[in-house]
Amino acid sequence: MRFQFLIVVVLAMSTGCESEPPFVDNSVDPGAFALDVKEVILNHSSIARTSAEPADSVSVIEESVSNLDGSPTGDHRSTFEKILSTSKGLLKECQSSARNPPSLHAKLDELVKLAQTLPGDVKAGSRQKKE
Repeated sequence: MRFQFLIVVVLAMSTGCESEPPFVDNSVDPGAFALDVKEVILNHSSIARTSAEPADSVSVIEESVSNLDGSPTGDHRSTFEKILSTSKGLLKECQSSARNPPSLHAKLDELVKLAQTLPGDVKAGSRQKKE
């Protein structure tokens, strides 16, 4: 009985002792914040182009930059401010018009262009930070 217990303990320890990667606090990293915002814009602008409710995706974009004073904007603060202004304006248009305002695609193109100026590469399904 004791031997069986030892085997169970050894097996449990050998399978459950994998080490986790160390925690990295990106909340103060301007590069990580820029990459997150870039990813949100590229993904949600694509969704908004084909959505029956583009305001949903535009609101996610706006929310990603809505707290600039509490975010690590680094050297890209003016870009984030332009993204915030553009997304707020587009969100207002989406909410006050018949869902798809005439300027939808042009404004989404503008947001994508601004996002492309932020550092880092965003690829479908994965993110890689430029060195």
